[in-house]
Amino acid sequence: MTDDEIKQVEDIVNQKIDAEIQGIIDRDIPIKEAMDRGVTALFGEKYGETVRVVSFDKNYSMELCGGTHVKNTSEIGYFKLLSESSIAAGIRRIEATTSTNVLDYYKQKEQMLDEISAMLKHPQKLTQTVQNLSTENGVIKKSLTSYEQVIANLEFEKFTQYQKELSYILSYDHLSSDVVKLLASKLRTEYPDRAFILTTKEDGKLKLTVICGDIYLKNGKPDAKTIVKEIAPIIKGGGGGQAAIANAVGDISTDLGLLANQ
Repeated sequence: MTDDEIKQVEDIVNQKIDAEIQGIIDRDIPIKEAMDRGVTALFGEKYGETVRVVSFDKNYSMELCGGTHVKNTSEIGYFKLLSESSIAAGIRRIEATTSTNVLDYYKQKEQMLDEISAMLKHPQKLTQTVQNLSTENGVIKKSLTSYEQVIANLEFEKFTQYQKELSYILSYDHLSSDVVKLLASKLRTEYPDRAFILTTKEDGKLKLTVICGDIYLKNGKPDAKTIVKEIAPIIKGGGGGQAAIANAVGDISTDLGLLANQ
C-alpha cells in the first residue's frame, strides 16, 4: 500500500467512528443465510450451523462474530494504521491501534522528533535540515566509492608489478573489505585463469574473499564456494557464496601461513 492508500483507509475508518454508528447483532442466523447476505468470515475460522452476524452500517461492515465488539463506533475513539503486509495472493494483513493508544503513538513520535531536533541543535526547519543532510550523505558516499576504487586500482598495479608470479594469497591489514572486494573483482577479470584468496583485518575480525576466474573454473578446479568451505575450519569461522566469488569471516589471530599450506 502507498502512503496515500494508507491515509485513505484511515480516513474511511475514522469517518465511520465519528458517525457514531450503533452496532446490530443478529443471533442464531443459519450459516447459509448469513453467507447469502454477503457477510465477511474470518480467515481460518470454523463456524457451526448457526452464527451471529455483527453489522455497523450494512453497506460498510457486516461480519460473522469473531469476538468482542463495541456497541457503538464512537467507543473506538480513533484509528491509526501501524503496518500492513501481504499474507497471501490478494490478501493483506493490517495492524492498527485505537483509542488512547493512538495518543501514546503520537507522543512517541513527538518524542522522537524532539530527540532528532536536539541532535541537530534545534534547527528552525527540521525537515529541510534532514533533507540537506541526506543530500550531503549521498555526496560523501559517492566520493567514498570513488576513493575506494582508486585505492583498489593502486593495489592492483602493485600486484601486477611485484607479486603476480609470487602468490595467490594476498593479505592486507589496512584495506577495508569494500576495497578488497573491488580489488578481487578486478583480479578476476584480468586473470581469468587463476584463483585468489584475499584477506584483510576489519572490525576485530579476519575477512576473506575468494575469487575464481572463468578459465580457471572451466578447468574443473575447486570453485570459490568449495575453497571457502575448506578454509572455514582453519580461520575458525564460516562463510559462503557462489562458484566465482565467496566470502568468509574468521578469527583475526589466524596464522595465514596455514592457508598457504592448505
